[in-house]
Amino acid sequence: MFVTSKIFSKAVGGAIAGGVMAVSLMAGASAQAADWSNTDIQYLYGRSFQDYDKYGNKIDDQDKGVVSIEHASGWSYGDNYFFFDVSNPFGGNDGVDGRGGLGKGTVTYGEWSPRLSVGKIFAGKELGFGGIVKDTFLAANFEYSSGDHFATGHSILVGPGFSLDLPGFAFADINFYARKSYRQWIAKDTSLGGQVTIDWLYPFTIGSTQWSFGGFLDYAFGEKGGVTQYGGDASKTNSVITQPQLLLDVGALIGAKPGVLKAGIEYDVWLNKYGIDGANESNPNIMVMYTF
Repeated sequence: MFVTSKIFSKAVGGAIAGGVMAVSLMAGASAQAADWSNTDIQYLYGRSFQDYDKYGNKIDDQDKGVVSIEHASGWSYGDNYFFFDVSNPFGGNDGVDGRGGLGKGTVTYGEWSPRLSVGKIFAGKELGFGGIVKDTFLAANFEYSSGDHFATGHSILVGPGFSLDLPGFAFADINFYARKSYRQWIAKDTSLGGQVTIDWLYPFTIGSTQWSFGGFLDYAFGEKGGVTQYGGDASKTNSVITQPQLLLDVGALIGAKPGVLKAGIEYDVWLNKYGIDGANESNPNIMVMYTF
């Protein structure tokens, strides 16, 4: 899925941006007419984050707290999802880079993922097929990051998406994207890449306790070409990031309202982080989630 022509890459990148804008404007119009919505705030803490400073020196075993707000909603013609993370909201951490400097301070990152149901728009009903696909979407995604040398900037993605009908799952989705990145520090002029995103939520019970297993997995195809701020090759290799979560409904356990207060673990695995070959992260986090 790589494009070597710089002109063609820019043209398609512009088309992706236009597609994201169209989906975003139409989905944004649903804000006052949501059929369902869910908003939560999370706190995560881990001690094995792996990162890099702006010189490419590795920062080992960073200590990070992350505050995240997450929202999902559905309306007559599609659905919306966004989250916004603030890592180290109170400053730096204990990690040390290859030059003896401290680890990174506050980093922000967010994504917005609106989708439009093709079947509902054109036929007034869901477009499913194969006994497993429940509905078909035009999916878009906008990513934004600041405070991180290797990720500062934004990316735009657009492509087909599908909601799946899997027994026992509250939801399961798979989206296929064309991807264009706009970075400030590296990969300023890379070709198009691609991405496959899977997300899911599976609730279950053990005895009288209520649990959920959810998360996402992104497989990003590397974007080729471009130069770093120092004139080197900024091509990125394929990367995989997944963050499965296992949560216990603490509120239900203590007799409070179910589905409000949950706690458990999130396991962060990122292979070839930032598209850097061999930059791998494996990091367990404790997690608390409060749903409004």
